[in-house]
This record gives sequence, C-alpha cells and structure tokens, in this order.
Amino acid sequence: MLSREQIEDAASLAHAFSSTTRMQILLELLQGERCVEELSKLTEYNAANCSQHLQLLRRLKIVRAFRRGHSNFYCLEHTEHVRSVLCALSQQSEV
Repeated sequence: MLSREQIEDAASLAHAFSSTTRMQILLELLQGERCVEELSKLTEYNAANCSQHLQLLRRLKIVRAFRRGHSNFYCLEHTEHVRSVLCALSQQSEV
C-alpha cells in the first residue's frame, strides 16, 4: 500500500507530464541538453514560459540545470525513466 506522501509524489509527477508544453520540452531534452533559448525556438513558446515549466520540472527532479557561459542549460535527470513514461503515454493515447 502506498503512503499518503508516495501518492502525493506520484500525483505531482503525473501533473508534470500533463502539460503539452512540458511534454514538448521533455521530448526535446531526450535529444540532449538544451538552453532555454533553444527550447523556446524548438517548442515555439517564449523563453519566460519555457523557464516556468523548466522550474517545475527541476523542482520535481525531472530535469537538472547547469550554467555554461551566460546561459542556463537543462538536461534530463533520468533519461530512460522519462523515455518510458512518454512512450507509455503515447501508446495509451493510441488505444
């Protein structure tokens, strides 16, 4: 049986994958690390919007941020886990 805390953590993670914007960002990050400006261009969302979504993903430890030069870059913390979730969601949507 799951504890209340585990249920809340799982619900937070499910919420992270419930946004079209966040899913697009995660799909881009599956290809490799990206800075906010790149993610903004690739997803066609403004940089401020991407940054907000990235902060949520960072708080949930789905992505990790690091600085290179004057830019903040992001990469996935657990690439295979994210890939598995996105794959399962896309398969479910085909049913």
